[in-house]
Amino acid sequence: MPHSVPPATKADLKPIRSRPAPRLAQTRLQAVTAPFHVVAIGASAGGLEACTTLLNALPVPTGMAFILVQHLAPNQKSMLVDLLAEHTALAVVQAADGSTVEQEHLYVIPPGSYLTVSAGMLRVSVPETRDGAPHGARLPFDALLRSMAGEYGSQAVCVVLSGTGGDGSAGLEAVKEAGGRVIVQDPEEAGYDGMPRSAIATGLVDAILPLAAIPAALARPKRSEGPDTAGTPSDAAPIAELVPAEPSTAAQPDPVAEIIELVRARTRHDFAPYKRGTLERRIERRMGLVLPAGGEAARYLDLLRGDATELDLLARDLLIHVTSFFRDPEVYAALAKLIIPGLLEGRGNARSDNAVVAGMSATAWKLGIASLMPGAGLCSTWWQPLHQAVAIRWPSSGFEYG
Repeated sequence: MPHSVPPATKADLKPIRSRPAPRLAQTRLQAVTAPFHVVAIGASAGGLEACTTLLNALPVPTGMAFILVQHLAPNQKSMLVDLLAEHTALAVVQAADGSTVEQEHLYVIPPGSYLTVSAGMLRVSVPETRDGAPHGARLPFDALLRSMAGEYGSQAVCVVLSGTGGDGSAGLEAVKEAGGRVIVQDPEEAGYDGMPRSAIATGLVDAILPLAAIPAALARPKRSEGPDTAGTPSDAAPIAELVPAEPSTAAQPDPVAEIIELVRARTRHDFAPYKRGTLERRIERRMGLVLPAGGEAARYLDLLRGDATELDLLARDLLIHVTSFFRDPEVYAALAKLIIPGLLEGRGNARSDNAVVAGMSATAWKLGIASLMPGAGLCSTWWQPLHQAVAIRWPSSGFEYG
């Protein structure tokens, strides 16, 4: 039976209130309650050895707070606090509901619990159960990371250590979108490489390091804190300041333009139309992760010319990652009611239709558009990288995305 949609009326054609779609990193950062970085550490099998090695290497003082989510047997008393306290000068305590997050503390998740943060305090909760048994997959590290992204924004740091499964891989997306950092233990070094490899597979990891190198990466300050906001004093060009001035009347090279051209040649993505301040902050973010403090843009350019992996990582950082659906409900509602019916009018009983939507880089966006189409339960979407567009076909034999 053909899809039937009531025709739009003049009353439906009221203007849509113009406003920018809310961005996680911009709106949630206002809730930051700590003037220091908060580091979430996630681990499972092999995590005790990995965490003790990391703690042994941490400098004193750290200037940070740490929260550890180690997968534990839910019904057994944990000795983790006592074991870890022998390897660090941090105050190691089991997380208690309502405790304030403080510097130089390591908070350890209690067995059989979820641990999140809100208003600068720890929140401990019991997982949902059904007939006395846990309901659904338990992913406590994902839960912590999502709450930290909302609470601390760019001050949130995710560290993934040895473990099995994929806990943390979904939550780290929220941390990245909020402007935070993601560091993963080298899976070749990890006792169990499931969690590190799952995190790496997201394409959102900032650094893959052996345990001995992670403390230095944590201590290395980001060159530009805060969300990507345009039209503010933070849009100044700090990268340009890193290029030594030369007494010459000739035009000085533009390191940003050269970097963007290298990325375009490697990936076919042209980021030149991006706002200058956004490009500079994201490039500086990568520089802060791979260069010593005070490293010059020219040195980063040299690195990019010989390191295809770093070029790929920079390109991923430059892309705007969005992790939620329908970020501007009014626009989506108008699209579903006023635009799509007109596009499909007269199509009759066609077995399938195609649509191409330009300028989308995130799965949530393209699936959001696809779900508005008739027969959305049976549609497929696929990425067209050359044209930076998403092609949507519906209905199909199954629901796929890529």
